[in-house]
Amino acid sequence: MSNNDLGTEYSSTLKNAIELHKLNCCVDTPTLSKQDIVDLQAILGGTKTTTIPIDTKRAIALLSHAGQSAESNEILGSILANTREKTNLRVSAAAGLGVSNTKAAENILLDNIDTTDSFVREEIIKSLGKVGSSKAVDILTSRLKTTEDQEHKLVSFALTAIAFREGDASSASIPDFEWHTQTLKSLKGKALAENINNIWGSSYGLTLNKDIGFSATCGHSTLGILLNKQLSRGSWLDTLLSQALLLGLITAKESQMGFYSVRYILMSRPTKTGFALTATKTSGDVALAGNAVRDGDKFNLTLLDVGLERIPTQVKGTISNELIEANIITWPGTIRNAKHGNPIV
Repeated sequence: MSNNDLGTEYSSTLKNAIELHKLNCCVDTPTLSKQDIVDLQAILGGTKTTTIPIDTKRAIALLSHAGQSAESNEILGSILANTREKTNLRVSAAAGLGVSNTKAAENILLDNIDTTDSFVREEIIKSLGKVGSSKAVDILTSRLKTTEDQEHKLVSFALTAIAFREGDASSASIPDFEWHTQTLKSLKGKALAENINNIWGSSYGLTLNKDIGFSATCGHSTLGILLNKQLSRGSWLDTLLSQALLLGLITAKESQMGFYSVRYILMSRPTKTGFALTATKTSGDVALAGNAVRDGDKFNLTLLDVGLERIPTQVKGTISNELIEANIITWPGTIRNAKHGNPIV
C-alpha cells in the first residue's frame, strides 16, 4: 500500500497513522503538524474524503492526543452523540474527551450521559472521573440509585476522583478495602480423625499427623489443614528448617457433603532467612506463596494470593517449635473471575 493511497494532499505522517491496513500498534503516537491536525479534523468531521478506508478508531485516538481545541471537541462530541454510529467509535470519542481537560469536553460528556448504550455510558463516566468538576457531581450522584453494579462502581470512583481534584474534603474518600480476618482453630481428636478418614480421592501418599491439624470456615465450606506426620509438636521448626517437605493438605467439605476433597497441597523448603511456603492447587497452579522469616525464637509467616483467585486472600501468623498461630485474611469485595494461577516451576 503506497503512501499516495490517501491522496497527495495529506502528509506521509498522517497517512501512516490512520490508514486502515497499516499496523501501528507498536509505534509511538506521531507528532502531528498544525496542517495534519486540520486535515485530521476535516476527515473525521466529514468535510474531506480519502481514497481508501481509514482506521477511524485510531484516527479518533490520534485526534484526542493531538492537542486540545474547540474544533476537536466538537468533532468528538458529534461522533459521541450520533446514535447511528458504531458503539466502538462512540466509546473512543468518549475516551478522547476524557483526555481534553476543558469545560467544553465536560459539558459534552454530561450532555450524553443518558445514552441507552451501556458501553458508551460507562466510558462517559470514566472520562468524567478524569475531567469532571463539581458541575458533574449531582448528575453522577443521581445515577448511584439506578445503575448496575459495574456502572455503580464507575460512578463511585468518578465521584471520588472529582472530590479529590476539587478539594472537597467532606466527600473525598478512598474505596473501602476492609479485610475480613479469621483465626485458624486447632483441629484435634474426633474432628481431626473425621477429616483424615473422609478424604475423597488421593492424599498424595502422605501419612497425616493425627495429633493436631487446623480448621477454618470459608463461605459454605469447612476447611481442614492437615499436616505431614513428619511434623511433630515441639520440633516443627527443626523439620521445616532442615529439609524441603510436602508439608500437608488443605481439604474442604461443602455443607451438604459428607466427605472432604483436597483443594491445595502445602509445600515448604528452607531459605537463607527461614523457609518458603506455597499452597498449590491439584492442577499444579500456585494459589498462595510466601515466606516465614525469623523474629527472635519464632518465625513470622506471610502468604499472599499469587493467582487470580475469586477471593483475594492472605495468611499471616507465627510459628515456633511449640505453637502455630495463623489468620486467614480475605477481602469480601467484588469477586474476581476464577482463572488459573501461576504454574509451579
